[in-house]
Amino acid sequence: MPAFTVELLLILAVNVIVCSFLIVCIKVSLSPLDRRRQYTCSRKILPQGMRIMMWITSAGKETDVEKGDSVEKTIQEQLFQLQDEKYRQFQCRLMPTVLPENVIGIRTPVLRRYAKNIAGTEEAEAFLKQLPHRYYEENNLHGFLLEMYRDYPQLIAELDLFLPYVDNWATCDEMSPKIFKKHTEELLTEIRRWMASERTYTIRFGIGMLMRFYLDEAFRPEYLEMVAGIVSEEYYVRMMAAWFFATALAKQ
Repeated sequence: MPAFTVELLLILAVNVIVCSFLIVCIKVSLSPLDRRRQYTCSRKILPQGMRIMMWITSAGKETDVEKGDSVEKTIQEQLFQLQDEKYRQFQCRLMPTVLPENVIGIRTPVLRRYAKNIAGTEEAEAFLKQLPHRYYEENNLHGFLLEMYRDYPQLIAELDLFLPYVDNWATCDEMSPKIFKKHTEELLTEIRRWMASERTYTIRFGIGMLMRFYLDEAFRPEYLEMVAGIVSEEYYVRMMAAWFFATALAKQ
């Protein structure tokens, strides 16, 4: 909330308290008729003060929303400056689940550098709150920013907010938070939960994390059973499961 809003709230709060105190004091010396008149007046004055305080508070919230919209617009403009039209045409052919008008066309290394440049800024945090995103590259940027989180519980919470909006295999597969390597025991619980989801790309993400972090030294035969037990006719789930088993066969 802006500083000036806080100051106004404090001033109004003090005025309301002072007025209430004065009203109580005056009542003692008033006649019954005067008390009724004073009571009517106070009913008008005090609610007006409260309404002003509520209006100021809501105005601060609207400012936060407007700020978020402004940040998203600015980031969209910056992303279009990185556009590669030929690459856009190539990408559209690879992602049938994404509308061509929602693809800007930015090469992954370029987008990762952009994510690294804005990571940790107020603009990046405001952008992460602006779900759902319109463009494919905005979703990828969202995933790349989450990859850099160092707080594991916060990362899981943010992933749970973001995964329902993932609508294609590329965005899903490009996310691979490095911090997961330090939390393989806790991560298994989340992977099981993601794989039990009804959402195609949440399931795919869970299988992908199992493939990336549990097929080497941490491998156990039960992981094969976890993936084999997934019942889904979704193409992108079945293809990830096939990729998982192929990788497991090559490594184990």
